[in-house]
Amino acid sequence: MKCKFCGSNLGIEDEFCPHCGKPNDQFEGNRAEMKEYKEEFEKTKEEVKESSKTNSRIGRLIVIGVLCAIIFVMLIRIHDFNDFDTRERKRNKKIEDYVSEHKDEIDATLAELENNRDYLALDYFVLNYRLRSNSDYYPEYGKVFTASIQYRAIHDDILNIMDGYDGYEGKKDRDWCDSIAMYITDFDVYIQPQYFDPESSIHETGHAAYIKDCRMAVQDMVQAFFELSNDQAHDMWEMTRADVCDMLYSKCVDLYPEEE
Repeated sequence: MKCKFCGSNLGIEDEFCPHCGKPNDQFEGNRAEMKEYKEEFEKTKEEVKESSKTNSRIGRLIVIGVLCAIIFVMLIRIHDFNDFDTRERKRNKKIEDYVSEHKDEIDATLAELENNRDYLALDYFVLNYRLRSNSDYYPEYGKVFTASIQYRAIHDDILNIMDGYDGYEGKKDRDWCDSIAMYITDFDVYIQPQYFDPESSIHETGHAAYIKDCRMAVQDMVQAFFELSNDQAHDMWEMTRADVCDMLYSKCVDLYPEEE
């Protein structure tokens, strides 16, 4: 912009010409226009500032909300993972559904194991599919399952004596002998009352033969591992738990001296 009087250059904010001193007649208009521009600039700046703050707050709230949701889901998963009862219920439900859907196949396997007198395999099969708890499906197998458990427990305790209690350093020979004695004396308590009851439905299902053979297999196993005489093996069913324990332990001292 030039001075109309001397032609010198004027600044937009010059009220008078710096060369000739004449007044700049465009000064007032320029000042008003600059003021308007400045006010508009300040207004726009404040709006941008407020908008940035709002967007920033919204963004932070969104991020916080997402993080809270993730943490909530993780807590639920962690709780489910750490809650043994919850996990066990889910596992049992899954097994129950499988048993229900494959009952014919499971029935055939049970019958085969029973016919083959495979006491250990039958017990592990029962444990794997939780068949003892499925009373609606296998009520007639109750004593069969119990007999198999007694056999497996005695078998495992004998192996613990022979193997030197790997993982069970706190238990000694007498402890294992007492455990075996408990299962022997409990065998008739859990099995025989129903087995000898002529009115029991167990005789109708044909499971009685399995139970009788399982009892004899227990007797043969204990006699073989502890080198009992025929009379000792036969009489152990009528002995007290303490007497059975003493008899077995007296054999352990010579047969399995690893404890010493």
